Parts: sequence; C-alpha cells; structure tokens
Amino acid sequence: MTGSFPANLQTTAGLQGLVQTITQNADVVVTGPANGSILPGSMYSPSPNPMTIVVNGDLDLTGWSQTGYGLLLVTGNFAYSATTSWRGIILVIGQGTVTGSGAGGGDFDGVFFVANTVSGAQLGAVSMDYSAITNGEGIHYSSCWVKAATPVGNLRVLSFHEISQ
Repeated sequence: MTGSFPANLQTTAGLQGLVQTITQNADVVVTGPANGSILPGSMYSPSPNPMTIVVNGDLDLTGWSQTGYGLLLVTGNFAYSATTSWRGIILVIGQGTVTGSGAGGGDFDGVFFVANTVSGAQLGAVSMDYSAITNGEGIHYSSCWVKAATPVGNLRVLSFHEISQ
C-alpha cells in the first residue's frame, strides 16, 4: 500500500475538526467514563446502516464479550479485553491511549486509528497496548468493514409513513 494520510489527519486541528464533525452527526454520544453497558443493543449485529457511537472520555470494554459494529470514537482511554471484538472503524483521538488485558478470541476487523491531540499544538505520542488482542485473533485491516462503517452523510431517516394502495 502506498500513499500518505490526508492532511487533516496529520494535524491536531484537523483531527479535532474530524472529532467535532463525527460527534455532531453521531447516532449516540455518551459522556465517559463509560463501559459496555452504555452501547446500544442495535449495534450488536451487522446492518445496512451501522451506528456511529462517540464516547467523550474513557471507554472500558474489559469483560465485554461482544462484537460491535460501526464507527466508534473514543476521546479518552480505550480499554478492552481479549474477548472484545469490533467490525468497522475505531478512532481513539484525544488522549491517544489504548490498554488491553486478558486472553480470549476477540479481534478487530476494519481500521484502528490512535492519535494524541491533547499534548499541545503538535500531535503527541500515543500509547497502544495490543498484547491482549494478539492472544485472540488480532487486528486486521478490512476495507469492506471500513466501507460498511463509514457514515454516508448528514441525512437520517427520522420517521416514515407507508401509504397503502
């Protein structure tokens, strides 16, 4: 694979703008610290319209033995156990820390992006502990899951009415 990150993913301001845009258009926005119980049940299965979930703060999925689908944005620390799985996009932008624990068969398919935007004007060092997931199936880039989890725009169905003929 060749190329480079788009310019907006290379600066603190660009990444903060991305976080703001995703948050404004998210299906669910939660204030952390939070755990797996806050995640909506509708995101546990693949769907033609995967959810966008934002956690403003820390998200602790240790002991959460589920598979999530869609776009997950965490602005604090993202903690997971080796039984945690996700299909889609995980963005840890802000604190830029990921911690893993345990052993199990979980995996991440899609894309996993970590950035520290709280260290000042320049991007800071990130901390990612992926040892727990290597005890499971691992982290796998999947363009199919990235495409499925990418929000299609700002339009959402708020209600509908079926007219019988």
